[in-house]
Formats: sequence, structure tokens, C-alpha cells
Amino acid sequence: MESNIPSIFKAKLNDSKISKIISVAEKLGFNPLWLMFVMHFESGISTTATNPVSGSVGLIQFTRDKAGVSYKTINGKRYELSVIKNMTFNEQIGPGLRVL
Repeated sequence: MESNIPSIFKAKLNDSKISKIISVAEKLGFNPLWLMFVMHFESGISTTATNPVSGSVGLIQFTRDKAGVSYKTINGKRYELSVIKNMTFNEQIGPGLRVL
């Protein structure tokens, strides 16, 4: 699979991150390229990306739960968006948030 990764992703992701994406996607039963495309579209594959209009943050642009709050609830746990924005790549995509 790694040999089929488009150069646009290889330019932004090292082998370790590509392997992590493949692992997560396979665990969920979908094509890893889909996850890479979402990350590229939503954040340019940047963990610190912030949407200036919605305030969404991170690789897949986590949004707050509702207007007037600054947190996102994931698997029953609240995360401040500022905390998500400062998480590493592996924390955002892996067991740190336990989203995937």
C-alpha cells in the first residue's frame, strides 16, 4: 500500500505517519487514502490547523460540541479544542483521542 501513496501525501507525511494512517484505516475497514484525503482537505495535514470561521482544529478539523462552548466530547470525555490543537499527530489520529 505504501508504494501507492500519492506524492502530495509523501511530501507531508513521513513513513511512520503513513504507516499509522494505514493501520488506523485498516482497523476501521476503509481505504487509508480516504483518511489522507480528508486530512489534506480539512487541514493540509497540519495538527495545528484552525478554521478561522468555525474554530475547528486539527488534522480532521474537530468542531466544538455546540455554540458557546470550547470543547469537543469524544467517547464520553471532554477535550478543549486548544488541547486537541496542541496534540501530536499520533495523539490526534491514534489512542490519544480514541476517536478512530
